[in-house]
Amino acid sequence: MENKIQCQTYIDIRFDGENCSPKTYKAICNRVSLYGEIKAIKCYANFNSPSVKPWIQVCRDYGITPVQCDRLIKTKNTTDLTIVENLAISMCQEAPGIMVLVSGDSDFHSIVNHLRKKGWYVIGVGKEQSNNIYKKAFNEFWTIEELTKALQKKTVVIKCGVRKRPKIVIRRTGGKRCL
Repeated sequence: MENKIQCQTYIDIRFDGENCSPKTYKAICNRVSLYGEIKAIKCYANFNSPSVKPWIQVCRDYGITPVQCDRLIKTKNTTDLTIVENLAISMCQEAPGIMVLVSGDSDFHSIVNHLRKKGWYVIGVGKEQSNNIYKKAFNEFWTIEELTKALQKKTVVIKCGVRKRPKIVIRRTGGKRCL
């Protein structure tokens, strides 16, 4: 795989815990780690819901920041709204880098477009059957199925989590770290 990213500062990974399984975590981190240093990993969900309880242990084991999204109104998806709000804050307050959004939910189409306009390189991860228009909004879109197969073929698994990157030579240009 050719690394298309020439000049980025860091990588953020955002998991929509209500739309993806914690079993996919290692496969996703293995692929993402090829792009560089993972700065932050967050998982958004209503952790009181029995369907997302497995995420709690994964968050503890791998240093993921859990973001509790209480559903105050039954008809509103507060998890998606919280993810969009946090992505908008990142877009305005942080220097552009690589944002990885793990969700097959096409509700994020608009915020992905805004991130890209602001200079972010946005990678989407979701199910193969995700909406094609949604997939095309990203710079890259990886399917969970393809990542899981790739991980099963490997004999060595990189420990996933926020980790320090091996020493490399870095030159600075325009406020961005360039490899």
